[in-house]
Amino acid sequence: MQKEGVRIGFGTDYATPALHGYNLQELDTLIDYGLTRREAWQSATKSAADILGSGNELGQIAEGFIADAVVFKVDPYEAHNANVLRNSIVSVYTGAEEANLI
Repeated sequence: MQKEGVRIGFGTDYATPALHGYNLQELDTLIDYGLTRREAWQSATKSAADILGSGNELGQIAEGFIADAVVFKVDPYEAHNANVLRNSIVSVYTGAEEANLI
C-alpha cells in the first residue's frame, strides 16, 4: 500500500494502562507486512503526526516541538522484535512532563 501512496500511521486502540507498552507489537506487524524498520518507526513518529495534522509541533525531537521519548538499552533499529524493545526500556519522558518541569 505504501508504494501506492497510502500514508501509514502507527496507532493503538489500547485505552488502559495495563496494556501500556504492548502497542510496540504493531512495529513487528508493520515490518512483517513489508515496511523497513526505519519506515515502521517513522510511521509512529513523523508520519503519524502529519496524518493527524500536527506535523508542525509533534512527531520529531526538535526545538519547539512537543515530544515523548523512550530511552532503550538497545538500538531500536537493531532490536529483533517488540519484546526485546519492551524489556529494554530504561525511561519514558513525555512532553507534558517536560512542560511541568519548566
